[in-house]
Amino acid sequence: MKLYFRIADNGKIKIKMAKNTIFKSKEPKMITICPLPSFLKGAKCGCGKNAKFMFKNMSTFICNGCFEKNMENCTKLVKEDDVSIPITRTTILRLKFEWSINERRWYTVYGRNLRPKNWEKFLLRIRDMIISGKMTLFDGEYKREYKELVIY
Repeated sequence: MKLYFRIADNGKIKIKMAKNTIFKSKEPKMITICPLPSFLKGAKCGCGKNAKFMFKNMSTFICNGCFEKNMENCTKLVKEDDVSIPITRTTILRLKFEWSINERRWYTVYGRNLRPKNWEKFLLRIRDMIISGKMTLFDGEYKREYKELVIY
């Protein structure tokens, strides 16, 4: 059956929103670089400084400064909303949730009584629910004799 699902309260865990600054690629490009092996210590970058990296084809050596300059042109800084703590099984076990069939009457279930069939998908949906600030819809059933909520 379809279940509406939301966080009742954070309890001891304070989940807040945080602004993360991340680098995003301006265009899809794949570059493989490797740290310089010890037997190539004398390798020089095109600017004349000692190289720290090499490209996968081993034809070009590059220093840290030149690498950062090249990456500035390929990426841009973007601010995104994210949760302040990682959403893990342990985090879920310490939270209190509410579920409903019809959005009129809500029932409380503790995280320790949740039984998702696929934890990875469940954790991603919970994270998305927290970021959006809205409830989410799951397929599941409540097992009254065990006081468990099974989520499919």
